[in-house]
Amino acid sequence: MTKKLRLWNNHAKAASADPSPVLSNALQQLVGGMKCISLSARPPGVDDLFVSAFANAMAGNDSLTSLLLDRNGLGDDAAVAIAAAIQSNHSLKSLDLDFNKIGDVGMCGIAEALRVNNTLHQLEMHNNRVGSRGAVQLSHALRVNSSLRTLSLHGNPLGKDGAGALADALMANCTLRILSLHSCCVDNSAASRLGTALRINTESALHEFSLGQNMIGDIGAVQMAEMLRSNSMLQELQLEANRIGDAGALQLASALEVNKTLRELSLLDNRITKQGLKRFAQVLKKNGTLTRLSITAIVLRNSTMDEEFEDMQQFHHLGSAIKGAEDGKPRLDLTNVRLGDCGAIKVAELLERSGTLLGLNLDHCNIGDEGAGLNLDHCN
Repeated sequence: MTKKLRLWNNHAKAASADPSPVLSNALQQLVGGMKCISLSARPPGVDDLFVSAFANAMAGNDSLTSLLLDRNGLGDDAAVAIAAAIQSNHSLKSLDLDFNKIGDVGMCGIAEALRVNNTLHQLEMHNNRVGSRGAVQLSHALRVNSSLRTLSLHGNPLGKDGAGALADALMANCTLRILSLHSCCVDNSAASRLGTALRINTESALHEFSLGQNMIGDIGAVQMAEMLRSNSMLQELQLEANRIGDAGALQLASALEVNKTLRELSLLDNRITKQGLKRFAQVLKKNGTLTRLSITAIVLRNSTMDEEFEDMQQFHHLGSAIKGAEDGKPRLDLTNVRLGDCGAIKVAELLERSGTLLGLNLDHCNIGDEGAGLNLDHCN
């Protein structure tokens, strides 16, 4: 029995003037046993009319778990048809509608379906045309939906009202784990509401949050920092290209002194200078959980970067290597990492905690007399 059907990037000729019934009939016969159907990238005949016919066949289906309809130029009619189907479908877990032309009407239909659907885990809506009206209806749905885990609205013009409405939903939602509002026209006021929501909702399950390429500025960054001081769930935060300067960067860095859960922070392509970088360099010597910091800084012509910034990079290499060893890797290779005596002491502490290492390489690590007194009794 066929379990998966893919029909994307083909050039098959239709058997009639209207190809939709042909594909619909074929899929109707197969859909009973298939787990995944991929109709990505404009296979022949896939349009709003076809999707409407397909949705009728899908409504009562109990085996389909993944449906990919991305890159098809689908509009609101197709989205409304799919929405109607998932109200009665109890097997679909993943729906990909990326890179289509779905607007507020289609989003309103999907939101209505999410009020009653309790099986869909992942909804991908990259680069559609959803605005504030659709986001408001989605917000209402997220307050009652308890199944959705991943939601991507990347590249939709939600604006401050749409993003603000989603912030209201995050006040109550306790199941969403991954949320992308990348490139959604989010300003500092909406970012403030989002930060407040994630700070107040102590039951939030959100692990990954993307706000990259918006306009949150220092005001929004300060609210994100305030959220990080108390939030104990978020592990990844994307804030690249957001017009964040040193004022926001300093607050974010200070928040990392108390936050014990964030593992990745992206601040690429902002307006942070050497002052902001220096603060991160200081904080990262104490923070033991952040494993990836992506940051760019504006450096004036003829200005030099202090050795402190090189130390920041080396501490991250050291932290990543130690974490790898603690996670079960039996060898620790720190060749050419400028550990110095302070880093060598950290390695000694690792050996005390982790037991036996099969190999330890400390060549060219700039270790002096103090660090040379490492306790290597646990190295086999």
